[in-house]
Amino acid sequence: MRKSTIAALSLAICAGSLVGCVTPGSQVRRTPSPGEILANDPTTGCMKRLSEDPYIITHLADKTGIGKSGQPTLQMLTDKSRATGEEKEALSAYSAARDQCLSLGANYRRANMPGNIVFDLESSGQRTTLLLAKLYAGELTYGEYNSARLENMQKLRGNLTASDQQNAQARAADEDRRRADAGIALQNMQNQQMLLQQQQQQQQLMLQQNRPRTTNCNRLGNQMNCTTY
Repeated sequence: MRKSTIAALSLAICAGSLVGCVTPGSQVRRTPSPGEILANDPTTGCMKRLSEDPYIITHLADKTGIGKSGQPTLQMLTDKSRATGEEKEALSAYSAARDQCLSLGANYRRANMPGNIVFDLESSGQRTTLLLAKLYAGELTYGEYNSARLENMQKLRGNLTASDQQNAQARAADEDRRRADAGIALQNMQNQQMLLQQQQQQQQLMLQQNRPRTTNCNRLGNQMNCTTY
C-alpha cells in the first residue's frame, strides 16, 4: 500500500471516525485498488450524506468542522465553550447516524482490507465515539475536543503507515516463500524425470541382456565354427 493508498484510507476514516479533518483526496492521485474500495464502501457515501445534512451543519459545522475540510482553525482549537442543549441534540443525532454509517460498511471493509488496517480504522472510530460522548456530556470543551480529534487522526495515519509496512513485508516474505516452493517443486520434478530416465535405461539394458539368443554352428572339416546372436 503506497502513500496514495494511506491517503485514501485516511480520507475514508476522516468521514467515518471524525469530522472536519484533512481531506487529501484532491491532492493525491488514488490508485484503482483503494479508489474502488472507497467507492464501494457503504460507509463512505453514508458519511458524505450525513456531513451534508443541513441540521448537522447548522448546529455543529463551525465548532466541530463537520462538512468542512482542512485543519481545525485556531478559533476551533481554543474554543472554551461547551455544547449547549441544542448542540447536544445535534451531537446525539449525529452520533447515532454515524454509528449506522460505520455499521453499513463494517463487513465490506473486513472482506476487502487487511486485518490490521481494519483494526486501525475501527480503533480510531472507537476513540471518536468516546470523544463525541465526552463532548456531549460536557466533559470536554470544543477546543479540547478538536485538539483530541486532531491527535486521533495523526495517530491513525501513523498506525496506517506502520500497518502498511507490515503488510508490505509480509507480502515480500510470502513471495519469497512462493518462489522457494516453486524452486523446490521444479527440483523435485527434475529429480523424478532423471529417476524415470535411469529406470528406463536400466530396463532397456536388462532387456538386451536377457533377450533370447540363437547359436548357429557349422563344421568345416575337423573344425566347428559357432556364431551367437
